[in-house]
Amino acid sequence: MTPYLLCFLLGSAVPEPWMKALALVESGDNPRAVGRHGERTMYQVHPKVWRMHTKTPMHKAGPNMVRGIVKEEWSRRINLFEVKHKRKPTPREAYILWNAPSRLRNPSRLTKDTAVRFERLVEVSK
Repeated sequence: MTPYLLCFLLGSAVPEPWMKALALVESGDNPRAVGRHGERTMYQVHPKVWRMHTKTPMHKAGPNMVRGIVKEEWSRRINLFEVKHKRKPTPREAYILWNAPSRLRNPSRLTKDTAVRFERLVEVSK
């Protein structure tokens, strides 16, 4: 069974409004977006992260596979946060966990601003 399918079957720590907001802030909901460091898809998945989950090239992956891998990786990061901090992350923290997990305590100004936009999109979608 593929990892992204397993994640789908077991559930995810990533709420659906977060997925929608992530696509909007990362790429303007453009599935063909390519970032300057090789990030692809509407969620701007870094190639290194992608290779951790599958050997399928990103440009050949379908939307369900992309969503599954994003949910799997993001859920993994959220779960590690919950174990360490004994609580669920706020939407802002969750965005930073996706975008720059190593900078959670000290994100760049751009990451902070984008995290605020992400949080507002999540609130609007409730």
